[in-house]
Amino acid sequence: MSEQAARNWFNGTETNELSIAQLVADIQEYENGKGKNFRLLFMVDEVGQYIGDDGNLMITFSLLLRKSGLAAVARRG
Repeated sequence: MSEQAARNWFNGTETNELSIAQLVADIQEYENGKGKNFRLLFMVDEVGQYIGDDGNLMITFSLLLRKSGLAAVARRG
């Protein structure tokens, strides 16, 4: 997703659906453009308020973390 597409999505003028696989691929592409010692930190706070009792959201969130973690490990070899 380009920066402009992200801005449009945020403003509600674009309805681009983003899959976990696409998000992980975008993050990997971004990281690959950085140096070998680059680190990306995701800080998530109060995710429980968003997920609530929705088991599907918890599974999706867990899958996102797992796939992005595996991609990071593979990148560092």
